[in-house]
This record gives sequence, structure tokens and C-alpha cells, in this order.
Amino acid sequence: MAIPIINDWEKFFDNPHEGLGSSYERIVLNELLLATANKYEARNVLESPSFGFTGISGINLFALADSGLEVTLEDDNPRRLELIRNLWHTMDLSFTARHNPDFRRLDYPDRAFDLSFSFSALWFVPDLKAFLSELSRVTAKAIFISVPRWARFAARSR
Repeated sequence: MAIPIINDWEKFFDNPHEGLGSSYERIVLNELLLATANKYEARNVLESPSFGFTGISGINLFALADSGLEVTLEDDNPRRLELIRNLWHTMDLSFTARHNPDFRRLDYPDRAFDLSFSFSALWFVPDLKAFLSELSRVTAKAIFISVPRWARFAARSR
């Protein structure tokens, strides 16, 4: 299945109104993330990979950062990380950006994050078993993974 965002993700940083997602999506996702963070009394959160279905990579955790959580984002593309840093700077939000070339290893201590998050990005992970094992290792309280509904049907048809 060809997904245009794979090839033209950079355009969303030039025209942010296109890449913000629907208002409904932003509201629902923010509410779910905030509720999860509150339920598990999270102080910090990791998003890995940060490139998924979102037009503008890096926006999914704005609400958590704004509520005081320490945010770390990982991406495998140095240019995208630069654009994410610029975006967070314009929003006057702080976070840590980390380059991870293949997500096979998450370079953090065990249980380093209270909450870990992935938004429609697992299909960009070359070794899903290794990634999920690492995500479990570095997460102390909760892992929140969003998978597109159509992925369920694609997996069945194989």
C-alpha cells in the first residue's frame, strides 16, 4: 500500500495547516494521552518513532509537554528531527530530540520513561519484535500504541 506521506512529509512543515490533522483527531488524541498520563501519574514520556501518520511529525505530545511532562522524541531522519526542533521552538515547548537510525535499540536505562507512545508508526520499524521488547524495557508504567484501523485488515489479508 502506497502512502503519500512517506515521500512528501516535509511539505507539511512548510504548510502547517495541512499537517495538523483534523480538530477531532487532535482533541481526541490529546484527551486520551492526557488521561493516560494522569492515570499513571506520568512525569515523562517517549514517542518513538515520531514519524507516523501525522502530517507534522512531533505534534502529538504538545499537550503533554504543555501540561508539564518531560518529552523525548525519536526519529530516524536527521532532517525531520531538525524540523521538529524548529517547530517545538516556535511553540516555546521544551523536549529532547534523539536520532535513532533503526529503532532496534532504545538507548535509555531500564524503566527510564513512565509512558511511551507510538502513533501509527510501527510500520516504519524494521524489526518490530526488537523494538517492542526495547519499548517494554524502557517503559515503567504504560505504553500507548495507536494503529490505523486499516492495518488490522491488512494483517488479516496476508
